[in-house]
Amino acid sequence: MPAAPASRERRLEIGPFVILLLIALLSLGATILLRQVGVLRPVELAGYDLIVTLARQLPDRPDPGVVVLGIDSRDKVAFDWPLPDQVVMEVVEKLARLEPAAIGLDFFRGDRPVGPLGAVADPAETDRLVARLEATPNVVLILDTFRFELPERLTRLASPEIDRVASPTLVPDEDDVLRRGILGDVFPDPEVAEPVLGLWSLAAALVRVATAGEELVPEGPVADDVMPLGRRAVPPLAVGAGPYAGSDMAGGGYEFLASWPVAELPMLRLADLLDDRVDPDLVRGRIVLVGATARSVGDMVTSPILGRASKSALPGRTVFGVEAHAQLAAQLLMEARGQVPALAPAPAASWVAALALASFSGAAVGGLIARPLVSLPVLMLGCLVWPAAALAAFSAGWWIAWVPSLSGWILSAVLAFVLVASRERRQRARMAGLFRTYLPPSVADTLWASRDRLMRDGRPAPQSMVASVLFSDIRGFTTVSEAMSPAELLDWLEAFHALMVDCIAEQGGIVADFMGDGMMAAFGVPIPRTDPAGEAADARAAVAAALAVRRRLPLLSAELIRSGRPGIAIRIGIHTGPLVAGAIGGKARLQYTILGDTVNTAARLESWSGPTFPGDEDHCRILISESTLRHLDGHVPATPVGTLPLKGKTRPVSVFRILGPSPGPLEV
Repeated sequence: MPAAPASRERRLEIGPFVILLLIALLSLGATILLRQVGVLRPVELAGYDLIVTLARQLPDRPDPGVVVLGIDSRDKVAFDWPLPDQVVMEVVEKLARLEPAAIGLDFFRGDRPVGPLGAVADPAETDRLVARLEATPNVVLILDTFRFELPERLTRLASPEIDRVASPTLVPDEDDVLRRGILGDVFPDPEVAEPVLGLWSLAAALVRVATAGEELVPEGPVADDVMPLGRRAVPPLAVGAGPYAGSDMAGGGYEFLASWPVAELPMLRLADLLDDRVDPDLVRGRIVLVGATARSVGDMVTSPILGRASKSALPGRTVFGVEAHAQLAAQLLMEARGQVPALAPAPAASWVAALALASFSGAAVGGLIARPLVSLPVLMLGCLVWPAAALAAFSAGWWIAWVPSLSGWILSAVLAFVLVASRERRQRARMAGLFRTYLPPSVADTLWASRDRLMRDGRPAPQSMVASVLFSDIRGFTTVSEAMSPAELLDWLEAFHALMVDCIAEQGGIVADFMGDGMMAAFGVPIPRTDPAGEAADARAAVAAALAVRRRLPLLSAELIRSGRPGIAIRIGIHTGPLVAGAIGGKARLQYTILGDTVNTAARLESWSGPTFPGDEDHCRILISESTLRHLDGHVPATPVGTLPLKGKTRPVSVFRILGPSPGPLEV
């Protein structure tokens, strides 16, 4: 039984922390659920776009060696569209002489059975183009095999021995933004464990050609579901991976997250190439993609780049299809050569761990930092930490879902802020009840700011301190009260107490208790002083308050007498010394009070019934102890009364009488 109060006290102490823990767990679970059902998906996709955009601005990014040769509106007029086979053959020949690492032909010709080749009036011209392509081993082209059957003379280009035909497939998301690339179409083969790649994508095929002479192999073992491309050995993007939680958009082929790594793709014109105006250094050793850069062709996609995504005249995030293939080729080429880490979704445990960290730290920020001027900047800074961490991870080759972490951070912090606000309101109300008699705003602010140190279980903790105590009492109150009705008496007392409260508050004191016609006030409470100078200031403040009462009381008495009520004469006693301050009572009724010999001595000084003194018998007698006098430094004239035996004191007390108002401002 004796241990029960201590146990209850411990439970009360850890209660807020348990609640914050529950808030963090609630935020963690709610965010995971929202992510898995796809509620956060639009925001996550936008978050991916933001990181991709920021990553492009990072310095020291390697040159991927990819160039776009555009067929713009002027080229369409000059060379006809679709490009005749003779023009295509000339383009290939001129590019080949500039020694590129690979050439990609990224355009269909809609009026032909297949795309840059087809049945024309002069089949011999097409045969010469096919021969030119066969003789140029680093050319990769796309053919519209879905609409047309390849003529016999083109099957050689698509055969495994030559392997020049690639897939033009792009995989935009549900909002038509291209955030994924594809290595190719994967077909399961029941006879082998590894996936079978049906057709390489244009970007992947170009990278394979460009790195064919380089000895690039993955570092470490490669899993069965991985299709290596040089040093790049990244598993295909699974359904719901990366920023696609709660979605079935990913996983249709051997897909990967597109990083869009090149901020400024070099752009050349077809006319400049055919007129021999292209600098060979812009082509030599690079991948060159030839494609339409004319709006009228309609080959355009939406990039994840926020703002202007291309040097072309296209608006906003729109880029030409050949630019999208070039970005994918640049990413795969740098990853295949090990110039940048291969981008892949981080393991699922990583975003859950990041979310847990965000939820718990958000709850801590919201619940343990109660000052808005501190907590709000920390909260805003935390909102920047998660995208910054995602950007750093992105640069290291990992995509970490940062939107759930940010959501957990904000949700936990907001819930914790609500908890703290509610808790503070209750504590403020409780504190206001304890100090409902009067508490100066400055003292209230200091007390509230120091509540963690001064409060315990929602009530002021007992504090030992040195303070100055002032007692006052009305002389002849019993006789006066007999001559007035209860209502008149209360009104009369209210006028006096208002004067006393104002004088005490002006000097930074608090009214600790009203006792009918009497009053107990304290200076230096409830915030303990930690230095002698502070204790001296409290003593001077108590005397200054008493002198203020002496100056104003005659005016109040004159006003009362004019209204037919008696004037007021009082006694004041002041003593400085150690005491204990704290709250007494139960949950239903708490009262803040001060206890100790200092309080008793001040009360005895006020009630001392010795002889009256000339000059103060009319309205206000002020007696102070020697311990209070020592702090006045001669600012107030005082005369010794004597060493008096006070009631309840075993030793006499040296008592002094304040003669009159201070000759000047009393420095407190």
